[in-house]
Amino acid sequence: SLRLQLIADAVGLGKVLGLLGIGAGAEQHGHMAQVGYDLYCKMIDAAVKEAKGETVKTEIDTVMEIPIDAHIPKKYIPRETGRISMYKRIAAITDIDSFRDVQDELIDRYGEIPRSVQNLLDIALYKSRAAQLGILSFTVRPEEVRFTFGADAPLDGAKLFAAVGTIDGAAFAAGEKIALVIKNKHKTGEEMFRIAQDAVNTLLLCTENAG
Repeated sequence: SLRLQLIADAVGLGKVLGLLGIGAGAEQHGHMAQVGYDLYCKMIDAAVKEAKGETVKTEIDTVMEIPIDAHIPKKYIPRETGRISMYKRIAAITDIDSFRDVQDELIDRYGEIPRSVQNLLDIALYKSRAAQLGILSFTVRPEEVRFTFGADAPLDGAKLFAAVGTIDGAAFAAGEKIALVIKNKHKTGEEMFRIAQDAVNTLLLCTENAG
């Protein structure tokens, strides 16, 4: 593609592919088919930055453990291909705009959104938001939520400590990694997930570049 050609030409195709650990020609096309075009482009972009001596920011793929019903029922989208396509659309949600786009598409094509599908949408949105905060794992259980942060979480310490004081039942937990635990007795997993969403929204105000 033109995009791949341009970025490869910026530092030399051989050097970029060497950093990726792959060859050129048919081998290159086979690798692209294996990992997918979008991921392949990201790998190329990262290799170009590394070849130029630029810092490559590691993308966080937050692990979500949420004990709620989150799936697309056959009654809602009868065709398997339609369900698979929509699962992919939901997994690609990165912000509130893409979240609303998928919501609108679901309503337009299939009608009112069932609770289990709305849960999927919410999980996708908050997975993206958690990644922005440097959260490695987002775990919800009855009566408890736990956020485990990476070492490079882009949070302002003073803002974070002030914000945690406003979240009912929140406290930092000791361990190798920074973890924030929120406890609330007699709450179900679904209720704790709603509490976790509010907490994430609060934490977004604690990023280093937040106003």
